[in-house]
Amino acid sequence: HRKEFHLRVAEAMEGLYQDRLEGKFGLLAHHFSLAGRSEKGIDYCRKASRQAVSVYAYEEAEKNLRAALNLLQEHPNDEVHVLVLEELADVCWLVRNFVEAISIYQAALEKWEALPNGDPILQLRLNQKIVKIVTEAKWSVDAATFEQVSEVSKKSHSSLQQSLKAMAGKDPHPETVRMLVALSTDAWRVQTPVDWARSQRYAEEAVRLAERMDDKELLSFALGALATALDGQSLLREHLDISTRRAALSSEDEQISEYEHIDALRGMGAGHMYVGEYEAAIPYLDKAIDLARNVRSPDQIANSIGIKAQCLFRMDKWDEVLEVENQWRDLDRRYTRQRVGET
Repeated sequence: HRKEFHLRVAEAMEGLYQDRLEGKFGLLAHHFSLAGRSEKGIDYCRKASRQAVSVYAYEEAEKNLRAALNLLQEHPNDEVHVLVLEELADVCWLVRNFVEAISIYQAALEKWEALPNGDPILQLRLNQKIVKIVTEAKWSVDAATFEQVSEVSKKSHSSLQQSLKAMAGKDPHPETVRMLVALSTDAWRVQTPVDWARSQRYAEEAVRLAERMDDKELLSFALGALATALDGQSLLREHLDISTRRAALSSEDEQISEYEHIDALRGMGAGHMYVGEYEAAIPYLDKAIDLARNVRSPDQIANSIGIKAQCLFRMDKWDEVLEVENQWRDLDRRYTRQRVGET
């Protein structure tokens, strides 16, 4: 009887709120799950998680995805299982729980390998995320943990190299651009010795493909990688030119995500700082800090105030440098090292 009542409630909600279901995803997942309708329960759990991520409620997002995994244990669907694992790993990544995220991405890859007709793009995406997350983890975890996660990424790195060859000459795909950016960052941040020239080649190819697809978000992302590759070779004016193009793109296109917009602003501030234009850098960094606070991204706050501190230091504004020190200490008190990064 309870199952029947839960089903009636869920179906009534779908009928009553069909034009505004967004605020009801969690309740719908609850009722359909208890009604024994696991497929709809899983679907609404995933929708509830995506909605939670959109308002930066990461704990709620994780809770919904773990509920979906519990339903999948009772009613297996391997293709959906891979996607739910990926989404859960993405949430762990957002809160910079790198080790947990990599572990879940690996579990998703293992599930993918067992599929009879697994989508190769999904495999590429999972490997790309593993390589990228290791590049982000380098300065946010202790040496032993980094050694552990970088060892895991070697297999993914090798897989990406094979995917790169397989996709040569084919129509551009968004995941190819993300893969090239991941390899560009890996070439200078993880590989020994550092290979800035290779990093630049990967980034330039990513920019070329993003331009062909006319995808502004991807183009901004690729330009960020290219700017870093130029900076690493002390091509500082060229770095500023690319950063300026990226920032203009970000400010003109409302479809570009807030995270990408923040990173473009931070990059613009860094570009001005590197050529000694400290006054010009500050407004971009202040805007990046404000936006990063809005989206609860402590690592972006720390990155931006770190660059701002260097500008203030070189302008002999000592009181303001010490105020930045206080902001760093506040971040250290409120968040873990993994979430903040180096201060």
